[in-house]
Amino acid sequence: MNTLELVQANVKRRWAEPFGKSSFANLQLGRMTLNLGSRRLIAADDYRNTTNDYTGARIDLHWGSGVDLVALAVVPQIRLPEAKADVLDNRGEADLETSAQRLYGTIMTVPYGQQGLASQWTLIRFEEEDRPSRPTRNRELTTFGIRLFREPKPGQFDHDFEVYSQNGQNRASLLPNAPLRNVNAAYVRAEWGYQWKTAWRPRLSVEYDWASGDRLGATDTRFDTLYGMRRAEISPAGILAAIGRSNLSSPGIRLELEPSRNVDALIVWRGLWLAEKTDSFASTGVLDRSGRSGDYAGQQLDSRLRVWLQPKKLRLEINAVLLAKGRFLKSAPNAPASQNTSYLGIDLIRSF
Repeated sequence: MNTLELVQANVKRRWAEPFGKSSFANLQLGRMTLNLGSRRLIAADDYRNTTNDYTGARIDLHWGSGVDLVALAVVPQIRLPEAKADVLDNRGEADLETSAQRLYGTIMTVPYGQQGLASQWTLIRFEEEDRPSRPTRNRELTTFGIRLFREPKPGQFDHDFEVYSQNGQNRASLLPNAPLRNVNAAYVRAEWGYQWKTAWRPRLSVEYDWASGDRLGATDTRFDTLYGMRRAEISPAGILAAIGRSNLSSPGIRLELEPSRNVDALIVWRGLWLAEKTDSFASTGVLDRSGRSGDYAGQQLDSRLRVWLQPKKLRLEINAVLLAKGRFLKSAPNAPASQNTSYLGIDLIRSF
C-alpha cells in the first residue's frame, strides 16, 4: 500500500504585512499534508509508512501580536487498496480523492506575554457519506477544543491541557439501513513537566489521557480522533495499533533526554484502563458487553532513540514497546490468546 504515492502537489502564495508590521498571510491550494494545533485531530503521521494527506485549500493568517489563525476546507485522501486480498496481492492503486469525505475547520492560537504561554481554540467539522463501493457510518461530527499550553524550555515548568467536545451523528454500523445515533463524546489531555538546564537536558513529566467510550444507550459517546497522530504521545503507529484515543483512561510518566544536538531519547510508562467497561478498548476491538472483565487493560512501556547520522539528511530511529496485558485483555470474550505484545521498529529516514 502506497509504495508510490503523490503525497504533495500544491501551489502557495504569500502576502507580506497585510495587517501591519510583522504580519503575513499564506494561501495553499492542492494536495498537501497537514499538522494543525496539537495534532490530536489533524496530522501527517511522521512514523507510519502511509501518512495522511488532504486535497483542498488552507489559509494561514498571522498578526504582529503573535496571533495565528488557520482555516481549511479539504477532502482527506482514502488510502487504497482497502481490501485485504488486494494488499496481500501487492496490488497498486492510487489513493482516492472524493467529496464523499469533507473536512473543514479553524484553529486560532493566542500567545500571552513573553513566557511562552498560549491558548488554542479549535473547531473542526468532518462529514462523510456512502459511495457505491464503499459503505461508511455517515459520520457528521463537530469537534470543539480549548487548549492551554506552555512549550518546554530548559529551566522552567511547562504544561499542556486540552479538552475536546464532540457532537453530531453517525450510523450504528456500516449497514445502509442502520439507525442514526446522536454523538456526544469528549477527550481530555493533561500534562505537567519540567526540563533541567543540565547536560542531556532531561525533561520529566506526568500525563493523563482520557477519551470517552460508548455507553449502552441510544447516544454514541465514543470519541473519534479523526486524523490525529499517535506516536508523539500514545505509541508507535502502523502495525502496532492497540492504543488510541477512544475508550481510554491512561496516566503516564515520561522522561525525555537530549544527549547532544543530534541525539534524543524518551521512555514512557503508562497504565491502561477502559473509560467504559462495556465498550471495546481503545483500538483493539476487544469487547465485553457484560462488563464482567473489568476495566484494567494493562501497562505499556514505550521507548525511542533517534540519531542524526548525517545532520538534517540521514536519521536512524529505534522504537521498542512492551504492552503487558491486564485482566481485560486476557479475559474478555474475544481477547486473543496471545501473551504480552513486544514491538521493535528500526528505520532510516533520508531527507533531501
